[in-house]
Amino acid sequence: MVVDPVRILLACTILAGAAFGQGQGASLFLSIRPQCGIVESSYTRLPETAETVVRFRYVARTGAQGGKFHLLTGLDASGVQVRTNIDGPVKIFDGLTVNPNTNTLLAEIHPNGRTPKSGHTGEIRLVWPNPGGAASPPRLSLTCD
Repeated sequence: MVVDPVRILLACTILAGAAFGQGQGASLFLSIRPQCGIVESSYTRLPETAETVVRFRYVARTGAQGGKFHLLTGLDASGVQVRTNIDGPVKIFDGLTVNPNTNTLLAEIHPNGRTPKSGHTGEIRLVWPNPGGAASPPRLSLTCD
């Protein structure tokens, strides 16, 4: 009996293809989970003014629901004016007035929104009704769905 090396190679290729899902009707499913976060941030009180500034850099990869930026203010935040500027795939709700101890929606990241690996920047300016400003800094959060 003579063994044909071409037939052996062909049989091995067909069997290997079927074993690794290369046969008819095979599908590959890839699921990428939403991911986001604030990479760095700073909080600064501007001297001799009633204004404070939160600067940050964020990264995001959102799913079909998009993402949201929220600002949580303290009990001393009555009547604070908020101006928001965020780069990237976002819809900003600007010119807000926040109430004490509230979690305020500042912006939404578009569904399936993406930032580069280095991220995008943002700035939130808070103008306090009195020159003393906040006793405690506000907290910025980012969630992605």
